[in-house]
Amino acid sequence: MLDYVIYTFTYFVIYSFLGWCCEVGFAAAVEGKFVNRGFLGGPVCPIYGIGAITVISLLERLSNNIFLLFLGAMILTSLLEWITGFVLEKFFHEKWWDYSEEAFNISGYICLKFSILWGLACCVVVKAVHPLIVKLVSALPDTILYIILAVIAAAFVADISATVSVLAKLRRSFRVIAETEQRLKVLSDRIGQNLADKVIDGKQRVENYDAEDLRARCKKAVEMAEKYGRIRLMRAFPNLKKKTRPAEKLREYIEKYKEKVAKDEDTADRGNKKIGDRS
Repeated sequence: MLDYVIYTFTYFVIYSFLGWCCEVGFAAAVEGKFVNRGFLGGPVCPIYGIGAITVISLLERLSNNIFLLFLGAMILTSLLEWITGFVLEKFFHEKWWDYSEEAFNISGYICLKFSILWGLACCVVVKAVHPLIVKLVSALPDTILYIILAVIAAAFVADISATVSVLAKLRRSFRVIAETEQRLKVLSDRIGQNLADKVIDGKQRVENYDAEDLRARCKKAVEMAEKYGRIRLMRAFPNLKKKTRPAEKLREYIEKYKEKVAKDEDTADRGNKKIGDRS
């Protein structure tokens, strides 16, 4: 039971961080700047962690039926997003996202486009991402994993306490919690800014790329790959060049024979023409 709780919390933290990265990357691509879309000060979006754990726990058994997996994931994530958006607005009188301008939205909390996107994303997570994460987490020694989780859990509790107290306009009673939340905010902004810069730079490269230059680079890369492949082949089979010499010699003989035959035919034609002229 303890192992289950530990590993579940580990996956929750990982997916909360990955979700935060996705949010920052999406905002950078759309708005062209870094926007910290997280509810907390640290680089995490808990709704992604909760959503991933919920989908994996309830729907992993449907991984062989991609349609049911997609449909179930779309329904679960949409329900979670609606509940989270509703609770946040009711308690803190603020919206962290608003789909009011999107088609087929419900109170601005969810919309069809993003519900489909969440369903597709969960299929990728269940089929490809989560098995890889399970292997990576299992490879960590238990002692190291427990230490990392203890530090993250402490920072997480401090972050939640500080964030809720600010949003609820409560007095900050614990200076340590406030300082921890501030450090997490600085760390979050630093990571997010770097991520946003890379996304913006990548988007600009895609928008401004030269098709001819890209085609030339691809051609050069193919030529280098072919050349490297021939070099590796010759190194692996040093006698290959010698073995091809008889074939090259045979081609030379064939060409010479063709030339001789053509020459003989030309000579014969000339002789026949002279005999015809005499007659």
